[in-house]
Amino acid sequence: MSNKGSLIFSLFEAAIKNPPRIKDRIEIQLRHPTEDRTIRKQEVDGAKDIRIPDLPGVPWGWYELMIYPRRYHVVHQFVHVQADRTTRYAFTLPKRTNSVGPVFSAVSAAIQRLLKESAIEWESLNDLQKAGALNLHAKMSHVRFGGAQSAFSFVQKILQVHPARIIALVRESLLEQIAKNTGSDKLFRKESDLLHHPPPGFARTGSFKTREDFGNLQLTFFHDGQRFAIDADIDDFGGLAHAYQVLRNWVRRSDTHPYDIHEILIAQKIEPGYELEVV
Repeated sequence: MSNKGSLIFSLFEAAIKNPPRIKDRIEIQLRHPTEDRTIRKQEVDGAKDIRIPDLPGVPWGWYELMIYPRRYHVVHQFVHVQADRTTRYAFTLPKRTNSVGPVFSAVSAAIQRLLKESAIEWESLNDLQKAGALNLHAKMSHVRFGGAQSAFSFVQKILQVHPARIIALVRESLLEQIAKNTGSDKLFRKESDLLHHPPPGFARTGSFKTREDFGNLQLTFFHDGQRFAIDADIDDFGGLAHAYQVLRNWVRRSDTHPYDIHEILIAQKIEPGYELEVV
């Protein structure tokens, strides 16, 4: 019996159903943690199965794998080689924001109707604003109270659309529902509202965030004495690292990018309502 084994791994784009193979050439580094040995492969076709043979599987069969694409985020994984066997892995690589173009083919009628009622023309928004609006619509529609009404159903009018957030008027009952669902074992937890600036004439009323490990919805409330407004955003801190094992030091932006949120929503099995195509 041989003490060596082989690895075969496949690389896919982020998708809820039938993920396609990535469209990129990549560099691979496979390092044994106890032996002074690193295997490097460059200009590898990421659209095909990648095979690395003759790897020692005993006494320690764990290897550190680095995948360096051009159009996708750098991914870090640990893989295990078994002696006298071929081990298969499949990895998902989220797309880099500067390597994609959005495709808005079938935009939700609900978001278009609400924008129109808010005197905001869909076509007047740029691609990042459109992506941001659809991300928030998808996430807020996914958050439901008692399995019935969604958080988005309480939105009355959208005031502003930004790539990372929307400012909107909401029914007061949204705050009441969230208050009922806030606590140590409930849907929301309280957050500081100091980093969220109220619209003119409004004052802060509190901020709440859902409890997922990544991709949390944060709703910050404001009140002008009569009306309630929210600043709605999706937290991407560490989201790509949690969902896809993307190296944090390869994501160097301070601002939330809607295309990263798209990939995070996909990891949460939430359909964002548009696609990202690698260009």
